[in-house]
Amino acid sequence: MITNPESFRFQISDDEKDEPVTNCDRFKTLKYSSSNPYAFTEQGVSMLSNREMFARLERVELKQCESLYL
Repeated sequence: MITNPESFRFQISDDEKDEPVTNCDRFKTLKYSSSNPYAFTEQGVSMLSNREMFARLERVELKQCESLYL
C-alpha cells in the first residue's frame, strides 16, 4: 500500500493554469480561483486507476457472495 500519495501529485504553476483557461471554456471558473489545482504524475494516475479497479473487483465479489448465500 502506498502511504504517501503527496509524492504522486504536484501543484501546477500560474502559467500552466492559464493555458487551459484561455483555450477551454469549461475552465473559466478556474480563472478566478485563488489557488492552483493539483495534477497527478504518471505514477499517481496508475495508482488511482489500480485502486479503482480493485474497489470494483471487491464490489463484484461481494455481490457474487451475497447471491450465493442469500
